[in-house]
Amino acid sequence: MASWRTVHGHIQRLDSWLVSDEDVHAFFEDERILGRGCADGQGGFDFEVAIAGRRRRVATLDDAGTVFRGRSVNDLVDLMSERLRKVEVELDGEVAHGPIDLGSVDVSDEFLLEEPDEECVEEAVEVDFSDAGARVSPEASVDEQNEIDDDGLDEVFGREGPMMVIVDLPLSEVPSLVASDDEPMAVSKLGDALVLTAETTMPSVRKLFPRPSYQIILLAGREDENPTLHVRRDNQKLTWDWAGELPIFRWIEPGSEGHEFVVDETGAGAVARRAVADVIDARFADIRMALQTSAPNGVRALIQALNLPDEIADVMEGSRQLPEIPNSHVFSPGSVGSAFEDRIAYEIAGEGFVEPEVMGAYRKFYLDKPWAVALASAAQTAVAGGLLASGFGRIHRGKKWKLRTVMGGWLFVGGMTRILTTSYAQSLVSQRQSDIETWKTMRNLQENDD
Repeated sequence: MASWRTVHGHIQRLDSWLVSDEDVHAFFEDERILGRGCADGQGGFDFEVAIAGRRRRVATLDDAGTVFRGRSVNDLVDLMSERLRKVEVELDGEVAHGPIDLGSVDVSDEFLLEEPDEECVEEAVEVDFSDAGARVSPEASVDEQNEIDDDGLDEVFGREGPMMVIVDLPLSEVPSLVASDDEPMAVSKLGDALVLTAETTMPSVRKLFPRPSYQIILLAGREDENPTLHVRRDNQKLTWDWAGELPIFRWIEPGSEGHEFVVDETGAGAVARRAVADVIDARFADIRMALQTSAPNGVRALIQALNLPDEIADVMEGSRQLPEIPNSHVFSPGSVGSAFEDRIAYEIAGEGFVEPEVMGAYRKFYLDKPWAVALASAAQTAVAGGLLASGFGRIHRGKKWKLRTVMGGWLFVGGMTRILTTSYAQSLVSQRQSDIETWKTMRNLQENDD
């Protein structure tokens, strides 16, 4: 089954006498391209299609009513610029111009603009799909892809307001984020992901490394702004601002397989599918419906669709504070040293990058049985002392001494390091045992409720 992603494009009509909006609609109908689009009222035509595969083939409907991978983006852009004539076509980073045909346009009509489609006036069309502005090549390196991805977050993190982030990040990384932002943060669980909620933006989330496989960033706008949802998964990203969807191409019959495909794979459906996919335990239809609500209700509708507590929506709206979020733990800013200690403590507790089974074995043999560690270290240092004594004694007798001395020193340092490290780890876990147990209890309660 093809994995589709949506891309946004634009056709700028340089001569309204040579090509009209009806000609553009007719082109999509003749080629049976599935998607959305309408005129922008400024001599242009905004559209959105779904593509799949390394060659970026565009979703097309065959004569039997089945969706298949049609022309590539390059071929489609070239065909549009050739057939429509005197247009500038942009789609997923590809740009092409049609024949200029000088002399065919009267100077007085050069800047003639047509009225936008009534259908577009009735529906909001400003949907920000950042795929349109930057194309990630399949051959691009991870660093290049991450650099392209970061471009779409400038507007999100350039605004102020409460923010919620859903990310596949271990709990041990949160203290560093809090220390970096110097703002408190409430943390709860949603399946295998963490839900981070703050009363202001969290710039540190933007620079997470290694890059999480997915992120859902929800920023509540001020009274004069729409909220913004940014979804990143597998180095692909979409942004939604509750401004609405482009209308479905006129030629697509409602209720047909092509119509259902457009509803599910473009517009709000594309964002919902990217957000939920197979990583979030929420219904695709509920997420899509939440994205189609009005902007003032968008944040609360999305949080409810994700099966998160309403208190998170209250925090996003400014009517509650972080400690009131149920089944969550609030991390407060501290020193860099304290954040490092918190990170180590949660890592040892099995809430970090290392597999919990591995850390469980470490705790069992090193922390739960300190006498065994002390006994082994004492035996090791005794052997090390004997080797050192023997090595130093050989110096005066003119015999080989370096190997025994080096081995004795290495064993002695290793034994002492094990004792100090184990003692340090036990101290950290003991100091934060209450917070660790509280977090595990809240996490288990939430998992049982699910």
